[in-house]
Amino acid sequence: LRSVQLRQNEPFALVNLHLAREIYQRDPHAFQTHTALPILASLKDIKIDKVHQTLVIGSADTETANLLKIALSAPTAECHCVVVDETGTAIYVARSSIAATA
Repeated sequence: LRSVQLRQNEPFALVNLHLAREIYQRDPHAFQTHTALPILASLKDIKIDKVHQTLVIGSADTETANLLKIALSAPTAECHCVVVDETGTAIYVARSSIAATA
């Protein structure tokens, strides 16, 4: 899943999300129209074993700059998040680029 997140009708973040197929297929519409992590957390039968998140200051590449309407090489916060279930499977892997002006 890929989306440009808006705040007050202006783009502020670009999100690339890989979600386990069996989880996505439970409610594709919800995952396409709402923030995925709270939906995942609400699934009572999913046992989350580990979550790892990193935050790095980066810069906008051409595509990110165009989608977020910011200058090429403008500062961004790059957030990577991985959620692993009790079987050791990465069920949620996301990379977000957030405009520093957000």
